Amino acid sequence: MKIARGRELLTPEQRQALMQIPEDEWVLGTYYTFSKRDLEIINKRRREENRLGFAVQLAVLRYPGWSYTHIKSIPDSVIHYISKQIGATPSLLSLYPQRENTLWDHLKEIRSEYDFVTFTLKEYRMVFKHLHQSALENGDAVHLLHECIDFLRKNKIILSAITTLERMMWEARAMAEKKLFNTVSESLTNDQKEKFDGVGKTGSDGTKLTEEDCATKQSIDIPPKGTEISVRNLEKNIVGTVYKYTVGTLPDAIVDIMPNKMSFYYKTPIGTYPYPYGSFNGRYYHTR
Repeated sequence: MKIARGRELLTPEQRQALMQIPEDEWVLGTYYTFSKRDLEIINKRRREENRLGFAVQLAVLRYPGWSYTHIKSIPDSVIHYISKQIGATPSLLSLYPQRENTLWDHLKEIRSEYDFVTFTLKEYRMVFKHLHQSALENGDAVHLLHECIDFLRKNKIILSAITTLERMMWEARAMAEKKLFNTVSESLTNDQKEKFDGVGKTGSDGTKLTEEDCATKQSIDIPPKGTEISVRNLEKNIVGTVYKYTVGTLPDAIVDIMPNKMSFYYKTPIGTYPYPYGSFNGRYYHTR
């Protein structure tokens, strides 16, 4: 199986749900009700459609946190709620995107007036550091993505494309996994490592095997040696990273994973999963 975007862990439906604007009263009251200062800034626009567009831009930056151009759909009830506050006709919003310069000028002004920050390399590193620490405590993909989005909102950082956030979360979790495995491995003797994970054994080409080596089933898929593969335990929604070493010989396994790494998928100490016949229902992805 080949999927070009192997580090994107959500389905299109899950992404849509994250970016969807709720219509409940709490969200309207908390994020979409304008203060006196807000109205003064909004009403600086001369054209009615520009006042409405500016107000909607401000609202969606507050929640869900993406810029107006990233939001695919805004409920009519939300547009009507915003329009009523500024005395605008809801249908005029359709005229707003016709001038791209106006759109970007408004975004620039909102950033200046409300201290929103663009997502740059500096912000990427800050969020990555936070995610890495969170992943050491909970490696669940959906939990980490919510943690990432909450952190960005709290710090008034305009959210990047959701696929970028997914890849950042994936990389932070992979680094956390490696740190956890290294920490545990340091406490084991060489005999214990060989017993539980095969680390240190010699492969067919004479190199030493590592905990993240795996084998793919020859009749299904033969990616090049060293290919990075993302494997998901569908039952526990746990995703980890392994690397193709050879082709497997187990008749029922599409990917043969080291026992050490299998412990990660069971969230148990090394060697205590259902050894030696541990297995789970899963999927794997790679970019080759």
